[in-house]
Amino acid sequence: MDKQYNFKENEEKLYKEWAKKDVWKPKGEGKPFVMVIPPPNVTGSLHMGHALNTTCQDILARYYRQKGRPVKWVVGTDHAGIATQTKVEKALLKKGIKKNEISKEEFLKHIWLWKEEYGNQIIHQLQRLGASCDWSKIYFTMDNDYQEAVKTAFKHFYDQGLIYQADRVVNWCTRCQTSLSDLEVEYRKENTKLYYFKYDKDFPIVIATTRPETKLGDSAVAVNPKDKRYKKYIGQTISADFVGQKLNLKIIADPMVDMKFGTGALGVTPAHSLADAELAEKYSLKSIQVIDRFGKIVSNFSEGLKVRKFKGLRAIEAREKIIEELEKKGLIEKIEDIKHNISICYRCEREIEPMTSKQWFVSMKPETRNPKSETISKSKIQNKSLRELGMEAVKSGKVQFVPKKWEKVYLNWMENVKDWCISRQLVWGHRMPVFIKKQATNLKFKIKNLKLNDKDIYVGDNPPEGFEQVDDVLDTWFSSALWSFATLGYPKKLDKKYYPTTVLSTARDIIHLWVSRMIFSSLDLTGEIPFEKVYIHPTIYNQEGKRMSKSLGTGLDPIELIDKYGADAVRFGLTLLNTGVQDIKFSEVHILAGRKFANKLWNIARFIEMNEMNRKFLISNFQFSLNFQNPIYNLYFNKVDKLETETERDLEQFRFGQALERIYHFIWHDFADKMIEETKQDESDEKMVFLQTVFSRLLNLVEPFMPFVASKLKSETRIPKF
Repeated sequence: MDKQYNFKENEEKLYKEWAKKDVWKPKGEGKPFVMVIPPPNVTGSLHMGHALNTTCQDILARYYRQKGRPVKWVVGTDHAGIATQTKVEKALLKKGIKKNEISKEEFLKHIWLWKEEYGNQIIHQLQRLGASCDWSKIYFTMDNDYQEAVKTAFKHFYDQGLIYQADRVVNWCTRCQTSLSDLEVEYRKENTKLYYFKYDKDFPIVIATTRPETKLGDSAVAVNPKDKRYKKYIGQTISADFVGQKLNLKIIADPMVDMKFGTGALGVTPAHSLADAELAEKYSLKSIQVIDRFGKIVSNFSEGLKVRKFKGLRAIEAREKIIEELEKKGLIEKIEDIKHNISICYRCEREIEPMTSKQWFVSMKPETRNPKSETISKSKIQNKSLRELGMEAVKSGKVQFVPKKWEKVYLNWMENVKDWCISRQLVWGHRMPVFIKKQATNLKFKIKNLKLNDKDIYVGDNPPEGFEQVDDVLDTWFSSALWSFATLGYPKKLDKKYYPTTVLSTARDIIHLWVSRMIFSSLDLTGEIPFEKVYIHPTIYNQEGKRMSKSLGTGLDPIELIDKYGADAVRFGLTLLNTGVQDIKFSEVHILAGRKFANKLWNIARFIEMNEMNRKFLISNFQFSLNFQNPIYNLYFNKVDKLETETERDLEQFRFGQALERIYHFIWHDFADKMIEETKQDESDEKMVFLQTVFSRLLNLVEPFMPFVASKLKSETRIPKF
């Protein structure tokens, strides 16, 4: 053996040998252990969170292979809709190419080139980490077969009466020019101003708002029914001239109004606030659009908006002019500096503009499932809502979360889940399989009220001649929700040998975005749960407790660490940090400890081999039983038995860090510092049998965590395999 372990020479060579032999295809008898990798987005390279999750999954895969179970670990990548499109737009802009200056087809070519580059890079990174996936098939969420799955799922939900189109207030990104679901909106605290003013000098109520420009579209003032200050006004409709805009404001009482915020009086803008839209529906209020999809005051005036002096101005510009005019008229009571939650696009970080828009939705509520009897047999009609399916799967224990506390988080969200906005105004993604007859006279229909045989609409594949497909694409999470079964044969023939899967290992921030939707989609489309357990791995932060992000300068590239320390060391460090807490602070010290541990294993193997060679001992020529004459050997052998039992228990309960720490301390302190030292004076063959058999068993324990060095030592030394 070489004097030192050379991870750079060993890891790449060994991985190629494994891949060439196709050693990770499912083999063995018994119940298969199945996982689908959360498909990394083709937006760029992997980050430390990916490295941690990949390590967790690979430990499980290798452990269950050792147990003799067939292991199938599905691998692939996600097209990631808006995220990838935004990345490509920015990359092209750096080259001086603007998206709106090239054709849609040319832009798509650039995206596909990006996908090829970064999709391949991701696969290479997973392999560098040692991921023992089933590489016989690498899936992508826009492959032809996957597109078929998406179309089939859409048509199924449509046939069940669950997909509809409606004018609703949505989260609109004025930069990305698309709607976003609530889960795709992020929030940050910013300094802003809270303005207190009257609509005009005769209006009896002072309102408070952070967005005076939207008050051009107010149709009511809402107060709390318990607020005595405004009781005499409730039920009245009061006219006002707000900076030239004529408003008829109904004074309504609703318990949702916070009496302690501002003046306790809320100007209701149905077209630009989801909460206000709900009030408008409840109290039959008029909706007036003020801001267009570019974030400017509308130029093509909708019914009700008459004032024209602000048209075409950006919202912030209109705000400044409105405040200036209110101050001139003496209508401003005061202006407060406050900290306020700003909603931003999770990809481009532009402030979100809530606005009314015609979008497509999947209904989550029980009363809205309305199957089209002429297009679906009664035996296929599901009598529960998607919300109910998702909740019952977890409440019944069919799907379990680890740690268990995430079940409550999941159920609380599902209890109050809203209909899912699935349409996006993007280029990159699955185009909705909805076709409209050319020159159809009624294009503003609500799809939920139409049947498949309607002469102007076709839902599905292969439309009749004369129909055009709608431009909207599906929310990327719609296709991601099918991942667990679309990769295992759906819709043609679901492979029941491997489905449902066994474990999903993922992050807490996509429990609602992905996990919930996988559960109810699988139950509705296949009748099966998608997985038995959901393991929520920790989130990694830097030493200051900040999110690890390359764009913020707080991130680390796992491949750079692998180049520096080796994959085994990176896996060791990440696993050692994974002790069950949900927030972990990354430290390179743990990875350095992993490299030292790999060297320790190497040195132990060299010591044992040198003893063999010096004494010309060959274990295969030695007849023995594992009941040693020396009682100290039996004592230590029993300790290894206990270590194996504890490791098995830990791994089956996802206690990765605890398992590795116990193995690490046993090998370093019990085996190297005690066992080897205490047996140095013994020159019997029994000693060699003891050292070799114990070390072989210890390498088996190490292998799921540090597969490269463990496999190297097992394959290139004369240590027996146990």
